[in-house]
Amino acid sequence: MDHAVARYDWGRWVADCPSPDCTNAMLLDPGQQRWQCRFPLDDHGHAFGGCGTVVPIDWPASPRAIELDLAGMPESQRQWRPEQSRAAR
Repeated sequence: MDHAVARYDWGRWVADCPSPDCTNAMLLDPGQQRWQCRFPLDDHGHAFGGCGTVVPIDWPASPRAIELDLAGMPESQRQWRPEQSRAAR
């Protein structure tokens, strides 16, 4: 549980919580460097939920190239996982 791994899902970057006891996944901002397992802020600005794990995020070498390679596909098919060496059509 030393890092979260960025993946492209439905045309957006996400990562799953690396904690083995947590099933949380969250959207990432491109280039975001730190994963913090929490749900969004409530109306008072307080974080709630999540397991609290904080780890660095592993990104592919060229996230923008993956986005561009998949850009012409339907949103539901814009998928990339780290085990793929390049985006597959």
